[in-house]
Amino acid sequence: MFNPPWLWRTLLAAAGVFIYRPALRFAITTLRDLVENAELGYRDLWRLVLAAYLTAGALLTAGAILDPVNHGFLVIGVVGASFGLNSGLLLIPAFIPEPVESKPTPTRMPFSWLWLIFAFAAAVAFLAGLGRAIHF
Repeated sequence: MFNPPWLWRTLLAAAGVFIYRPALRFAITTLRDLVENAELGYRDLWRLVLAAYLTAGALLTAGAILDPVNHGFLVIGVVGASFGLNSGLLLIPAFIPEPVESKPTPTRMPFSWLWLIFAFAAAVAFLAGLGRAIHF
């Protein structure tokens, strides 16, 4: 479907190199603003980042496992790469200072069905499209 495969791998790798740092910077800035504005409790930050890390790693692993070319011996490498590539997410809390408590912080992160639906739709689209389209 996507021919030649080496071209797509090269383009995706280049896109990843150029997008990774701005994406982490965006996440840090956004989460810092949420913590400073007391919309997100500092103590909830690690839990939020860990959930994003585990979800991203699991989603990349699932996408690679769905690749019909992959055989069992590649799964261990795929798991390592999937979680290793997302390890930058675990550094986010190090760049967000703990605020001096001048405002009350929320006691609990709000749940949003809309965000859950968007996340599920994005995961399905990824697994149906990109996860099956790029053969390694």
